[in-house]
Amino acid sequence: MLDKNSNHHGPSIVVGNSNKGRPEASLGTRDFAPMSIDELSRLYETVEAVLAKKIAAEIIALERCLQRLGSALSSGLAKVSQSNATLRNLGRSRKATAVADRAA
Repeated sequence: MLDKNSNHHGPSIVVGNSNKGRPEASLGTRDFAPMSIDELSRLYETVEAVLAKKIAAEIIALERCLQRLGSALSSGLAKVSQSNATLRNLGRSRKATAVADRAA
């Protein structure tokens, strides 16, 4: 798990209090019942906008991770393919040597 003070901005499901030191921004202790409809509506719009930005940032971070994984996978598959070709060539070479030895 990441430290609370970490500057990590990648994909994460770690829940933390990013409003440390700002108790007015903490929704856990806020009483919504006495708030007017207008206040609640403004709060909703604010939360919706913040969530949209955070979700967009999370999507970008996840897409970058997928690109890195895709590149690593492609690179790994290319190495495996190259190794398989080397092994096939080695096998052919050994068969040719065995056939030549029998003919001699």
